[in-house]
Amino acid sequence: MSGSPALFLLEPAAPAQDARFVLAPLDTLDRTRPLASLRLDGLVVPASACLARGDNAAQGMARAWWHGKLMLAAEQLGAAQQCLDLTVAYASERIQFGRAIASFQAVKHRCAQMMVLVEAARSAVYGAAQAWEAAAMSDARLEIAAASVAADDALRFSAQEAIQLHGGVGFTWEYDPQLYFKRAQAASQWLGGAGAALAYIAANGPQAWRTA
Repeated sequence: MSGSPALFLLEPAAPAQDARFVLAPLDTLDRTRPLASLRLDGLVVPASACLARGDNAAQGMARAWWHGKLMLAAEQLGAAQQCLDLTVAYASERIQFGRAIASFQAVKHRCAQMMVLVEAARSAVYGAAQAWEAAAMSDARLEIAAASVAADDALRFSAQEAIQLHGGVGFTWEYDPQLYFKRAQAASQWLGGAGAALAYIAANGPQAWRTA
């Protein structure tokens, strides 16, 4: 079917030797996750490499996109939890005015807010994972969209708070918060980001959510 989507499985070693296959590393904000651009310029592949065409291919790509969205939310949750753990550990060791800064009420409140967002994201991600395994695809998409928003919020807030509560050293390469801050900024743009998830919820959620 001319013009319809199709999925092909390529052996990495074969096209890599072909000049029409161009794989170029990208310079990205998050250097802990290497990315590259892939260009296929007139590359010919055998018909036997085709996995699906038309609607089957479109459904497969959609399912892969939503599964990637769920996996990204789970990763963001884990990164947010690590930001909280790093911050609590540092605040317990950093001495100011003769005592650990973890004893100051303002620091406790900020760590508590991080924990609230992390736990909310954890519930959303676990619920989305369960829906992916057990529910209809349409129901799972709503759960994944909600988890994506919650996890994105949790990581971005926790990463910036980790930077702030580590003080001046939070920006330095000797400490890890700057890595999580970069990951938070980069991940917020992948697979449409929270904006795409919110748009999906607005268009497909319960009628009450769409009523102004």
